[in-house]
Amino acid sequence: AFPRFYFVGDDDLLGMLGGGGGAPAASRAAPHLAKMFAAISSVDTSSLVASDGEVLPLGQSVPDGTDAIAYLKFVDRAAKAAVSDALKRALLVPAPEDLGAWLSARPAQAAILAVQCDWAASVDEALDSN
Repeated sequence: AFPRFYFVGDDDLLGMLGGGGGAPAASRAAPHLAKMFAAISSVDTSSLVASDGEVLPLGQSVPDGTDAIAYLKFVDRAAKAAVSDALKRALLVPAPEDLGAWLSARPAQAAILAVQCDWAASVDEALDSN
């Protein structure tokens, strides 16, 4: 099954898995995404939308179909891959003096983690030099 179903009530779970007369999985799962994924309020054809309005491109199109479990597994894998890709890109470009502009140009989770990685590397380097 799908481990994040634990966070959804029985009625909601039946609504998602019940098929709804052949309705697409995306439309059945959409009202319940926030219960299963922290900070994801919706998924459009090629990106995730956070509850604060931040948009994270997925790099691939979301499949259309009626299998809710396959759809949610895709969203889970695609979200992890998109954040990982954003982190890799953030690590390649060191934070400049204008940190605010640098942070606002990247997905928040990846930007914050990149700054923390940079800080940890600087501390490690400082400890090794003494």
